[in-house]
Amino acid sequence: MSLVVGTRIRGVVDAMGSGGVNYASVGCVFVINLAAYWADGRLVQSTLRCEMPVAEDVLRQWMARVRAYSVVEAVIVGFADRNAVLISELEVTAEEDRELAAISEELQRPVVFQSRRFGALSLDRRGRCYQGVAQWCGTEVPLSISCADLNDPASAVAVAESLFNDQDARNRRARDYAADRLLELKNDSWLDEDEVEISRAEFISRMQIASISINQNGDFHLWYEDGGLFFGHLILVSGNLERGLSDTGIHG
Repeated sequence: MSLVVGTRIRGVVDAMGSGGVNYASVGCVFVINLAAYWADGRLVQSTLRCEMPVAEDVLRQWMARVRAYSVVEAVIVGFADRNAVLISELEVTAEEDRELAAISEELQRPVVFQSRRFGALSLDRRGRCYQGVAQWCGTEVPLSISCADLNDPASAVAVAESLFNDQDARNRRARDYAADRLLELKNDSWLDEDEVEISRAEFISRMQIASISINQNGDFHLWYEDGGLFFGHLILVSGNLERGLSDTGIHG
């Protein structure tokens, strides 16, 4: 459906809710994505990105007002890159709309994918991923699997299984990788008062897996508790199933 300037739309905000960005060319912009919307008497069930330039203090007000699954109305006043429409006259409406209410209810319905390796994985629509728990080298950890198609996570789950099929070797390489790049930093800048320099073996032994995330392209993040190495920060080791490890650092 072709949208034109002046079209009034009414739609339901998707699970991401509302947010803001700051573009160099226009400043603060309030952003919502509609999961479905009415336009010219037709109900369109596809994502529509809507943007509205606002002052910074107004941005915070709109973000507090517009939440996930809100029904909103607005007028299209232009178009922008990023496949977005520009809107004005935005308002949150309480007017009953049975079709949008049904779509909102469906969007909030819990979705669980039963996997052979990981068991039940629950859909997190806001994070666009499936979440569960898994065993990694004898430790149960939170697992997050991002996928291109939330309605069909099977291929993404298969990619995650590949990571876990070689977990002992990958875990060893990840901790070695972190030690190679962070041990000197630890001993130069992160020693506690009266703490002596630690060995490579001790550095590795203190790292304990905390959580794992992976996407359909094979990019993964292994998060480790630091065992006090960096005063409670997490150690992140990132990589790709095909290309290997690529980055590590301390976070949080």
